[in-house]
Amino acid sequence: MPMTTSAASPSVSLRQLFDGVDKNKDQLLDKAEVKLSTEQAGVGSGFFGGRKVNAATDALMDAVDGNHDGNVSWAEYQQGGHKLVPAGMKLDPVRAQSDPAHIDAAVAALYADADTDGDGTLSRAELTAHQTAQAEQAGQSHASTRGEIAAALALDKLDANKDGGLQQPELAGFLKDVAREQRSAPAAPAPDPAPAASKPVTAPAVRERSR
Repeated sequence: MPMTTSAASPSVSLRQLFDGVDKNKDQLLDKAEVKLSTEQAGVGSGFFGGRKVNAATDALMDAVDGNHDGNVSWAEYQQGGHKLVPAGMKLDPVRAQSDPAHIDAAVAALYADADTDGDGTLSRAELTAHQTAQAEQAGQSHASTRGEIAAALALDKLDANKDGGLQQPELAGFLKDVAREQRSAPAAPAPDPAPAASKPVTAPAVRERSR
């Protein structure tokens, strides 16, 4: 099915997602803000709701907190934006920055696999089933729970027209915005250089004193 954009199927921007989570407007996402966002997405419903929220929060922080300081800056969010989409997409984030057709092809491939009724929209049930299958194929534990969490987050964050489903233009539009942001994002900071090798401790320094 060809993919077209229309007023009925807008897409959210990466900046909108960031600003929606950044409640105190300090341009940093801390763990409490990310946790609140996952709760508001409905991740905590059902059995073990608190554990689901905590697991989703930790996974999101791990995905985009590049320097692991407990906060996600806008630059880190730009660089990790492609990690915020459903698992199983055959997407090369570097190629996507210069090849919009690659994004369209990756989205079409996802829908060919996950959109079981062929209506061009991923329902919660279709997203849950697809993401559960992805977790099973990856050998991850609690695959069905992972599928439920991924579906809840995708629909809450990427369903721009709030019709309860994720349409192809919504996902493709979001990914194209991510690609634009990543083209303009500052380069990731280089890792700290490895410290110079220290001289090995000499045997006399660690040898027990002879009696």
